[in-house]
Amino acid sequence: MNFDPFKLIIILIGTLFLGAFAWLLARGWAQRLMVLALLGGLALYSGIGSADAAVSPYFIAYYFILFISIIVGFHFARIIFLPASVTIGRKIPEILDTLERNGIWYFVIIAYVLLSAYSLVWPEFKLHQLISPPSPDLRTVFYQRFADLPPDAVSKLLEYVRLLMTPFFFTALYVLRHRLRRIVVIFFLLLYMEYVSKASIGRGDVMMYIGYIVLAIWFLRPRYRKLVVALGLIATPLIFVGLHWYSVIRIGGGFSGAGLSDAMMAVLETELGFIRNVGQPIVDAGARVDLMKYFTWILTLPIPKILTGPIEGARINYEISELVLGLPIGSLGWYVVLPGLVAESIYIYGLRFFWLHGIFIGILAAFFARVAERVPQFLFLYVHVVLLFGYVLNRGGISALLPVVINEFLLFYIFLFVAALRNKRKAKSSPRVPDVHPLGGVAR
Repeated sequence: MNFDPFKLIIILIGTLFLGAFAWLLARGWAQRLMVLALLGGLALYSGIGSADAAVSPYFIAYYFILFISIIVGFHFARIIFLPASVTIGRKIPEILDTLERNGIWYFVIIAYVLLSAYSLVWPEFKLHQLISPPSPDLRTVFYQRFADLPPDAVSKLLEYVRLLMTPFFFTALYVLRHRLRRIVVIFFLLLYMEYVSKASIGRGDVMMYIGYIVLAIWFLRPRYRKLVVALGLIATPLIFVGLHWYSVIRIGGGFSGAGLSDAMMAVLETELGFIRNVGQPIVDAGARVDLMKYFTWILTLPIPKILTGPIEGARINYEISELVLGLPIGSLGWYVVLPGLVAESIYIYGLRFFWLHGIFIGILAAFFARVAERVPQFLFLYVHVVLLFGYVLNRGGISALLPVVINEFLLFYIFLFVAALRNKRKAKSSPRVPDVHPLGGVAR
């Protein structure tokens, strides 16, 4: 990449100024963690990439408009969702404590791990590969994704149950808060089983699990924070080399012993080049999504596809990949390209209304911050959500986030609604609980 120093300075100074303003407006650990992750991810994947000399200077303006719209949406919504936060904080911790005393959460953890292992025995028996794992093979994974194979009802059903259990699994991990080593073992086991099952695993999945562990240590073991920072600085170069090496061998290449600088540049080129390689061409072409299909996709997300089958709707990343590569989905040489959040917002709403995307994202982020800020048992669940907004959304776009926070959380939302409704009268008569969040500070 060839950065324009002047553009880069403008982006960095503007990002720091606006980010500091958003940080000061936020209240409590949950809101500030979300703001830091969401805006930090936006700066990394859409901001810095806009400083490339080959990218139009207009992208700087687009970036800051989207940045500000996310801040506006977040801080407007955090006021709107305050009553819901108070209600959840009064009743949900008590219910979760009762489930912990009854040992329910241990059952949830075991059940989730077993459901995650089903692909090792069905439809193909692969349990023996836990001892002798297969070599990474991304090409086979892509073939299986787009091959016209008959649907497997058992696999779909088990996967759907596991998906609905995911928020409860992360909530259940709080019972192991004093045994972080066990949590690390569980995460490693889940990651390893997924790799053995598919003969491949995304770099993003690995980074997510690393994020879970780092943030858990940061909040639950404050005395280790300096050590975490030091180890992070030391490990970063090794992570770059590892990510580069893995990305080469999983597409059939060999490890050529790339140096540290070459590996870092290769990874940074991939992660920071979204705007130049994909976003700019999409905006220049004036391409737009079919809004009716896009809203159809959103509205039908909660419907279990195991019952209805596929429902026609917009698939933003797939459509953009077809446009940029000039190849139909699933054809030889086709793969998913990522445009960055700024270009995605323009692709959806156009140059006049792309800021609506930022407002929507900010509102959604504020909702989750308010849900979690007064419930200590939601720590691991909230870390999961924060990484979805900070990393998955900014990297993969809205089509990578919404299916998770809608489909995966569907049963969780029902649980929150029923618990709050059932205890509504009791909550009115109970003494007011101070608005102090579980990790210090005040949430208002």
